[in-house]
Amino acid sequence: MVKLEHLHKVCTYIEKTSWLSDFDFWLLGSVPKIVAGEKIRTDDIDIAVVNKFDCHNKIIISDILSSCIDLIHDVKLDIYYRPKLNVDLDNKGLSTIWTDIEFWNETTFWPTKENYHAWRVKHFRPIELWYYKNKKLEVEYKVWPNAKHIERVIDGHKYAKPILLNTYIKEEKHHDMSK
Repeated sequence: MVKLEHLHKVCTYIEKTSWLSDFDFWLLGSVPKIVAGEKIRTDDIDIAVVNKFDCHNKIIISDILSSCIDLIHDVKLDIYYRPKLNVDLDNKGLSTIWTDIEFWNETTFWPTKENYHAWRVKHFRPIELWYYKNKKLEVEYKVWPNAKHIERVIDGHKYAKPILLNTYIKEEKHHDMSK
């Protein structure tokens, strides 16, 4: 089960590198709820990494992903690079990484389990993700939002707003992150 100590270990490691000047680290999934103080159970930490200047140096990206992947052993760290994330955020806002009925302004027309596939085709976006696997970068293409996210929202699950870890690290720097 993820605890704040797991996130703080990752943040402390990232803070000691030179990466924050060139890269954004987005905390996704359920862990932002833990940061907000909610008592929930999750077994993984999801982090999307992107270069702030749309410059994709595969050597540095490999270094970031490979060195972070083994930071914590008792929970899964799902860290990947998403090359067009900041462009998508500029163009489409947080909807590029957040699934929520109110956020998508679909309170009236949000799909049901019977018709969400048609809604998804109208709203989906293909995304490119880079993972570090088998000691090299591997590119995967996925569709967002995926069926799992939509079904969870239909069932009443509320995803937490993503957190920019760069800002979180700066704010927490004034506090003891080891607590």
